[in-house]
Amino acid sequence: MNVYGEGVPQTGLGDPEFFNETRLLGNFPNPVGNATVISYQLKGSAQLQDVLIDIYNIHGDYVTTIKGENGKAHFDTSQLGNGLYLYKLQYDDSVQIQKMILLK
Repeated sequence: MNVYGEGVPQTGLGDPEFFNETRLLGNFPNPVGNATVISYQLKGSAQLQDVLIDIYNIHGDYVTTIKGENGKAHFDTSQLGNGLYLYKLQYDDSVQIQKMILLK
């Protein structure tokens, strides 16, 4: 994985890296304009599995769900208003929540 969160981390054998825990790594850019990429890692060998990330506004109201693949999820925010949003990754027995600021 490079410094921009692109690519699947590799071991010396060319197999996907095995992570000890599920982690929501954050989004870039933040503050967000019209789009952002949310990066994550999944526990064990599940990195290549698709996941769903739920988006909520600051009041806790559900906004949408986006699909993540290979450790990142692309999120088009062009239809949302300015403000603070929360995003939640729930995988296996782990729930991770982080925030993003939307400024256009």
